[in-house]
Amino acid sequence: MKKILIPFLALLIAAFSAMQLVKLNTSIEEEQQALNQLKPSEISTPVNESLAALKKQNDDFVCRISIDGTKIDYPVMQGSPDSPDFYLHHDFNKDDSESGLPYLNVDCNLSSTAILVYGHNMKNGSMFAGLLKFADEKYCQEHNAIRLETPQDTREFRIVSAFYDRVYYQDEDVFKYYNYVGNLGEAAFSDFVKNVKEKSLYDTGITPSFGDQLLILSTCAYHVSNGRFVVVAVR
Repeated sequence: MKKILIPFLALLIAAFSAMQLVKLNTSIEEEQQALNQLKPSEISTPVNESLAALKKQNDDFVCRISIDGTKIDYPVMQGSPDSPDFYLHHDFNKDDSESGLPYLNVDCNLSSTAILVYGHNMKNGSMFAGLLKFADEKYCQEHNAIRLETPQDTREFRIVSAFYDRVYYQDEDVFKYYNYVGNLGEAAFSDFVKNVKEKSLYDTGITPSFGDQLLILSTCAYHVSNGRFVVVAVR
């Protein structure tokens, strides 16, 4: 009886896992279709008007981020101080979501010296999975522009550094890129630039100066526990 039962249970578990995977993939596909409907249509409506309309739909909308050569073309949101990571697992309509949306660190805004944006590294290549392409120097050279579009303006950033890192324990006395957000003083700005240039996988030839605006994009990486892949750009 046991010899029959074990293969049956294994088959049952495999069938259940397959059903869950199909359900997950369907959910992600539906989320992607919904995101496509949020993209501005330059033919029917000017981009700034389309983005202003998104702001009216959801006041948590901050800007749109796009990088040529990747799937990155998404609205960027921002949670509240009480729920800073809300959009990690919620969509534009605030419904539960596997992929969430890119979102701004709650301690900064679009006027800050250093803007930090988080996004999932999805297996289907969506969200910020495309950032990992910048581990390749040639790819970075060919796709160096990152755009942030708001209802008021379009900002273009150039990549300064791309590197692997991780989230550290609180008592570890090391450089933590995610602590350098908001309005940085000159000393903090210089320290940040020095460290990200040293960590970079290659030299981009671009070094920010105090007074420039920094954009930090962060996603999960799996080279170590709690790994991250980070792209830093300057405007």
